[in-house]
Amino acid sequence: MPSHTVASALIKLYFTDPSASPLGHPWGWPVWQDITGVKHGLFPSDDTLLPKGLSRTDVEDIASYFAAYNGLDSEEKKIKFAVNSKGASEFPGRKKWATYVTKRWESWKVHATIVQCLHQAGIHPVTILLNEDNIDAEWPSAEMYLPAALESIALSLFGPEAYGDDRNPQLLLPLALRRPLNAIVIRSWDRIRRHIIRDKGRIIEIEKAALKAFDALSQGKPTKTKITATIRAVGKWKDIAELYSTRENLEKAEKMLDQVNDIMSAIGAAVRPANVKSDKQQEKANVNVNLMEFKSLATPEDLEELVQVYDQYFRTYDDENSQPIGRDFSVQLLDLEVADLGMEFEANLNVVDLAHRLGFRKDNLPLQFNRFRNIAGFTPWDKPALFTPSLQQTDSLVSLQLHWHQLAGVHSIIRNTFTATSSPGHCTGILECDEVGLGKTALAIAVIGFLNQAVALQEAKKPLPPILQSFPYLQDTKIVPALPHLIIMPGTLRSQWLQELKTLFLPKSIDIFQYDCPKSGNPGFWDPTGPFHSSKHQLQNRIILVTHSSLQNDFSRVYQSSRGASSWTKKPSELPQRTRELKETLYHQEYLTVSLDEAHEMRNLGPKYYSALTALKQGRIKLALTATPLLTSPKDLIAMGRLLGIPHFLSDESADEIRTDGSELRKAKKIDDDGLSVQKAQIIAVRRIQKQFFGHVLRRTANSLNWEKKTLLTIPPYKDIIGVLSLTDRETEILTQRADDAKANSKQRYKKSTSSKFYLEYRLCVAYAKSDPNSPNPNFKSLAEWKNIKSTKMDVCAKICAYYLNRDDVPDVTFTDGKLIFPKISKLDPALSHLKTRKILIYSEFPSMTALLRKVLRLYNGTESLAIDGTMSFDKRTETVAEFYKPDSARVLIFSSVGSAGLNLSIADVVIFFDQSWSSQDEIQIRGRAHRQPQKKEVKAIHLLAENSTDILINNLARGKKDMYDAFVHKNLAKGRLIARLHRLFVFSPKHR
Repeated sequence: MPSHTVASALIKLYFTDPSASPLGHPWGWPVWQDITGVKHGLFPSDDTLLPKGLSRTDVEDIASYFAAYNGLDSEEKKIKFAVNSKGASEFPGRKKWATYVTKRWESWKVHATIVQCLHQAGIHPVTILLNEDNIDAEWPSAEMYLPAALESIALSLFGPEAYGDDRNPQLLLPLALRRPLNAIVIRSWDRIRRHIIRDKGRIIEIEKAALKAFDALSQGKPTKTKITATIRAVGKWKDIAELYSTRENLEKAEKMLDQVNDIMSAIGAAVRPANVKSDKQQEKANVNVNLMEFKSLATPEDLEELVQVYDQYFRTYDDENSQPIGRDFSVQLLDLEVADLGMEFEANLNVVDLAHRLGFRKDNLPLQFNRFRNIAGFTPWDKPALFTPSLQQTDSLVSLQLHWHQLAGVHSIIRNTFTATSSPGHCTGILECDEVGLGKTALAIAVIGFLNQAVALQEAKKPLPPILQSFPYLQDTKIVPALPHLIIMPGTLRSQWLQELKTLFLPKSIDIFQYDCPKSGNPGFWDPTGPFHSSKHQLQNRIILVTHSSLQNDFSRVYQSSRGASSWTKKPSELPQRTRELKETLYHQEYLTVSLDEAHEMRNLGPKYYSALTALKQGRIKLALTATPLLTSPKDLIAMGRLLGIPHFLSDESADEIRTDGSELRKAKKIDDDGLSVQKAQIIAVRRIQKQFFGHVLRRTANSLNWEKKTLLTIPPYKDIIGVLSLTDRETEILTQRADDAKANSKQRYKKSTSSKFYLEYRLCVAYAKSDPNSPNPNFKSLAEWKNIKSTKMDVCAKICAYYLNRDDVPDVTFTDGKLIFPKISKLDPALSHLKTRKILIYSEFPSMTALLRKVLRLYNGTESLAIDGTMSFDKRTETVAEFYKPDSARVLIFSSVGSAGLNLSIADVVIFFDQSWSSQDEIQIRGRAHRQPQKKEVKAIHLLAENSTDILINNLARGKKDMYDAFVHKNLAKGRLIARLHRLFVFSPKHR
């Protein structure tokens, strides 16, 4: 008997609606409506509400086809009728329906959602085959494995409505819905099978291409083009070998990478990954390359370019696939009538009072803190000579100070985690969600400094600071325990945390451990002779840094990482079942503080969420750091509340509220009032939730007021300038080919990956379009030579730099019809001296483009530049920044997001986004290199977007959520007033503690 197609399964699903509603299942369910964009069913009477792409005639034909299908008396007849093309003239709706579903299926991302659920359940076919260590093993049976994921898939595609009424939901998906959904999922299962068959052929082809590239190197004189081709070929082989990570494939990939590393070392590039063992020579790939031929090959420029190409294909940055914030409407956390959230008591205390209450007697700082900060970013840990008294000069060192809001933040956190009387059940979790730019990292470290000082005072039997005399109890004890500190962050931010710890803490006053945990674990770290237990410092002076992914790996070693979706949603605060002892993991140790940076990344139920929840339970004080709650949704706030251990969010009452909120929101979505009912439902829910956060949230913005009623930050606003650029015919032709290649490549991938590396070669092509990706960057010495081979984006970027560097007072550029427009400039007055002090930052995602971009800059007025990126050593990066600050140095700095984490580059007031970031948070961080204290000028953020390219898509993704919110609140005055009234309805003003 033939089986259901996706289109026919949707018809079967349609007629499972027992109420025979005009919408039919699943078209009346909000989750499916959001997925498909079909808000009014398939057959609305109003032509303006028809599904996109269908006419009135189309839906009438489809409705007739649906009715004929449903009129048949057996399942076999229905399937044959649906898949049979005969009688097309009698039922034209059959083809129209199949065409409609086929065209929309990819944009609805149903297959992608199913694949994600299979991964979460641990039953993706690739996972099953790799468990057998053989991708040629017998294909796993869908009937055997799919039941483990079907509930999760149903929730993801249909939402809780599929399980019945909110007050009496069914525990399992009803059988009537289960059958058509199973048919849809089986189609995805079979689609994966077909793709894997194709991939098996690609594995052989890609391996042959890599070996062929090595052969080319061994024949004749090696060239930069040959080395580039080899790096790219091995990179692609390693990529697919890791996707199908059998031992044989991984060993081959590792051998090839060793050979590439040897070649790079021979030309003078130290790129060998730190985890490659050098004490045991590994067997090399079966290639014959004479390393001596490479000794004198590369010029310094060639070497830099090759290292950057290598970096793009082989160097990985932990946690780069961070989860984008959803696009649900989001509601602003509302401050108290008397002060910012968390500042109820501190709002009227000055710096002296705060420092006194915290016991910061010397320079208003903890005892373990440094007294000076180097403006170029050097620390006394790495460059102690720069901090000797004889060199404490104002041009290189400034006094290290905590701002008023940071002192107030420490005071608020201690005031709300400690209590006046013994309180064993008191929640010690704080959501620290200050706006970007206020220094959350330094604040969290200052809390650690305060607690370490309290432990030292206790041991010395000296009086504790006044705040601990007012609030002496940490839950049920007056003793601040001597325990280590755990800081959890994305891998891309670990260097920033390390830098800030070394900037603030005195050298060697603490031990800083970087805990890396692959899936196999890191038992050596916890060995009695290992790094942690070998430390001579007291426990409170040991700080462990761990990335999100290492934490999840450690968690997966000891806890069951796959749970059914229904069990996750029923008891989201309960830990999964433990599968082994906690020894030799982070979870075996208790901590004085656990700080979770970018906490919003852990908001969705799953292994990542539970790894953070479990770690936070090990901390006596829990800090969750995030800047996203300015635009956050009720479910995200509830997840944060659970992570912090706020009792209400662990209760049955909270679970009931979540169901009620969901029900109210679904009802609101059915009301056609341009979304106002949805906004009202969201605001009511957030205001109720916010009350439960009282005493557990700290939220300030740049416009918050200090004790003098002055704004915290007096930074001028920034200005966005969006430039959409028309590309040359040469670029367009090459980009079209790369887009086709990227599309074909994407169909082969099944990992949960939407990272910026996914379209690596396509995005590189947007920066500079090469007909042959293996070829070196072009050589040119004049504008005339550059003209015919130019990159439009690079050319425009260089012109903008030359223009803004000409005079500090030039008006801003504009863009019209894909062209850069320079405004008229007033003539120079001979009697006046026009300043030329401006400095410019260029954000470039891909370091391999830097050398070429710098050459193009020189074509226009000889513009010189500096550059930093993730391949640089810390010392080199710091020296480059110090050079940039010199008044007579280059006035342009090119940087990548990885290489610039934590840098203060406020000397610049123009930021050019040569490449686009994937998220609004990244964009804020990049712009924030210049738009931060002590910036005194308006910062101009210029975004260069190549027309008809991924630049447009990425820019829209980054801005989507913020723009949706802004568009709503500014739609018109009447709606703005409604929102204002709704906000005022739910202001609350609890008493001070």
